[in-house]
Amino acid sequence: MKKALLAATVVASALAASLVAAPLASVPAQQAAVYKPLLDVRPEYLNAGYDEVQATYGSFDRYLKDGLGIDARELKELKKDLLVG
Repeated sequence: MKKALLAATVVASALAASLVAAPLASVPAQQAAVYKPLLDVRPEYLNAGYDEVQATYGSFDRYLKDGLGIDARELKELKKDLLVG
């Protein structure tokens, strides 16, 4: 999958799922301010991770297979369950 498409898909899915807001809703504001940067969905974070995958495995598909042990069936299920749109 192309880097830009991967990042756009992951960012859109993360934002749609409100991954940042939900965990911080029950935390006092001062603590939320500390944790928010760790939970933010930022393209530069995704790109840095993707670059490391490329450098280590050569492709994202190879990372999924060799690095994580995810086969085609599992990948299809993960996409169905986790991606929006």
